[in-house]
Amino acid sequence: MKSWTNKGPFPGPRRGPGKQPLLFTRPDRNMESCSHTTAPAVSVTAQPGICGFNCEITACLSGRRKVMVTIAASECKQVQRLAGELTEITVKELFLPFSRNPVYQIAEKMGCHSSCLVPAAVLKAVEAAMGMAVAKDAGIHFQCAKTDSRQGSKGS
Repeated sequence: MKSWTNKGPFPGPRRGPGKQPLLFTRPDRNMESCSHTTAPAVSVTAQPGICGFNCEITACLSGRRKVMVTIAASECKQVQRLAGELTEITVKELFLPFSRNPVYQIAEKMGCHSSCLVPAAVLKAVEAAMGMAVAKDAGIHFQCAKTDSRQGSKGS
């Protein structure tokens, strides 16, 4: 089992002779460079659902244990307010429980719906920017049962 340590720029598994953090080793379609640093940026598109207010989230490492967050391209007023308030997340904040996590606290304060996927997408992007998660698609897919219009009728 790999051990986790808080030494270095990120907590996370170490590897190799220089004990470098395990990071992305190749550019990905979700990664680009940040304007203020050479660290890779992680970009995600959040598709919250029936509201249709998709948004773009970019997370970029800005210090040893901080990530800058940009939320853009959403027509949702609550997400726009969230974007104005949420600009940075620390590694410590990333692992706080829901009730104390600043992403969820700010989302609640800004009036985001409790089932909105944007706060979770922000946290996923931050994890990937810190090298703590692989940039991989996530989602919720409904399997709706097909209803028979004859069901419930007492025919013949």
